[in-house]
Amino acid sequence: MQALIIAIMVTISRSKAALIGALAKRTGVNIETIRYYERAGLLPSPPRSDGGHRLYDDEHFRRLNFIRRGRGMGFSLHNIRALLALADDGKTDCCAEAKKITLRHLDNVRAKLTYLTILERALKSMTDACHPDDQSSCPVFDSLNAIASDELNEARSQTRDMGSQTCHMACPQMADFVAKDGHE
Repeated sequence: MQALIIAIMVTISRSKAALIGALAKRTGVNIETIRYYERAGLLPSPPRSDGGHRLYDDEHFRRLNFIRRGRGMGFSLHNIRALLALADDGKTDCCAEAKKITLRHLDNVRAKLTYLTILERALKSMTDACHPDDQSSCPVFDSLNAIASDELNEARSQTRDMGSQTCHMACPQMADFVAKDGHE
């Protein structure tokens, strides 16, 4: 009799479960990204159906939504992992540590904004100096061939010190410029 009750409970819980496609649609997270989060240990592996399909429940949805919102705010996976560990811990004093993580991230965001402001000025200066019909050389090419300015180098060096979060998160087209020397 007890085995029958357990089988019924498993059937009921599986009927509430969603397949990966439904979870992806519900959260707006790509299927491959969901699988990556599972491999990375951010999202627990769900139970599987008799046919081998992943069966996600409301806790998977909640956790994946947390990760998605964290990534949307620019938190690194490392920081999201730390925040999830704090949330999973359930201790009431974890808020102070969450605040520390968030303040460090805020400092990184401010440094990126400083860098992007300097970069904006440099790009504006290059384009303002460009008068295609009136010059023998192109200021854009001249600037790109020249050694970077001290101000831009300093800002770039500050973004390197930010850990895994670099400006290319906020400005993907600048990834090559920012991520020199293989830095991420």
